[in-house]
Amino acid sequence: MAGLTKVALYTLALAVLGPWGWDRYLALSEIVANRPGSYTPIDAFKSHDIKFRDVRGFRNCEDVLLDEGLGVAILSCDEGRDKWNTVMGAYHADDTLENGRLWLYDYVDTDAIQPLAFKNFPNEDDFHPLGLELDKTTSTLYVVSHAQSGSCIEVFQLEVISKSLTYVRTIRHPLLHAPNSIETVGDGKLYVTNDHMFRSRVSPIMSKVETFSGLPGGTVVYIDLAEPEAARVVARVPFANGIARLNSTILAVASTSKAGVYFYDEQPDHSLAFKSYVRTPAAVDNLSVRQGHPMRLN
Repeated sequence: MAGLTKVALYTLALAVLGPWGWDRYLALSEIVANRPGSYTPIDAFKSHDIKFRDVRGFRNCEDVLLDEGLGVAILSCDEGRDKWNTVMGAYHADDTLENGRLWLYDYVDTDAIQPLAFKNFPNEDDFHPLGLELDKTTSTLYVVSHAQSGSCIEVFQLEVISKSLTYVRTIRHPLLHAPNSIETVGDGKLYVTNDHMFRSRVSPIMSKVETFSGLPGGTVVYIDLAEPEAARVVARVPFANGIARLNSTILAVASTSKAGVYFYDEQPDHSLAFKSYVRTPAAVDNLSVRQGHPMRLN
């Protein structure tokens, strides 16, 4: 009888842990297989050039917005990310820590890049930008900033002609504890991903456990800036990263630790109903959708 009990317990443990173990094997084996030392050098280009390599401050770019109508791109770059990276757990801030900038790249008319000038921005000396989102109907730019004073969302009014950003407000909220990417619904309504439940700044060990175990600690938060007190978690995703709307009803969320993309049906009240999950051959970071083109994974 005791032997049968043990077999039953082992079978139950295998049934419970087996799928999780296989999932972790698939995700982590891809990391090992694609480690830098495993790549074979390939140079199939007759010639190449690295643009803007000598432009001061233009490095460590995380996100980009492309406006094909205007022929410009906005890039979120942080020269100080080597020392201050709240996602990966690097906290070496000192007097030499550089702040981030937002850059405007005119890739059609001038092929020139320059930083966007801030107007009345009180947090310029503690600005470490990550995810970007632009509401084109109002020219409102939302930027995740992993500031030393605490992560937040900075809101600006974009003026392309004058190449400037006018400060509007700073958004801080208990549910936006580890913001990463933003997707706008319009009129100040946003979906924001939090990449972790355990922030590396608070608990570095638990943050790593969350990352490598595939624990669904990351969240998608819906927030209406007109009534932030009503913000709520609408989905839980392991290491929730990039987010993008495919159309008026389908929302895609990247999972870096799960190595895949989650798809949701957006409900009339802006809650999300799980639709499907697609595994990818590598960890997914940012997502973007071009009009009339398929979703791109970065």
